[in-house]
Amino acid sequence: MASDKTLLAEGKADLWDSGKTESSESTWITYNGKPLQSKNVAYWKVRIWDSEGQVSDWSETASFGIGLLTPSDWQAAYIGLQSHDTKIHSPLLWKSFTWDGKGEKALLHINSLGYHEAYIN
Repeated sequence: MASDKTLLAEGKADLWDSGKTESSESTWITYNGKPLQSKNVAYWKVRIWDSEGQVSDWSETASFGIGLLTPSDWQAAYIGLQSHDTKIHSPLLWKSFTWDGKGEKALLHINSLGYHEAYIN
């Protein structure tokens, strides 16, 4: 597993390299690598050996995102309606922001109860 797709392609798994592990298990394998960092992406691939010792090709590279792991990671401002009564409101809320265009991709986290839409112009 690597912090960068290029590192993984070069065989430089900087997060974790389990090596060949003999086991009948194929799921729920405990992670035993470097501590994962909030807001990062990890890239991984696998291959398997059969009972005859024949090895498969490497799988396609896959990835997963790492969420916000510590309270200090939660830096966002709440977008909401302050209510000073007990009535239930269904307000229309919106927020505009500008992305600086840096990086290969951007990730937008939306957490809401009910309906939401996100537009990128």
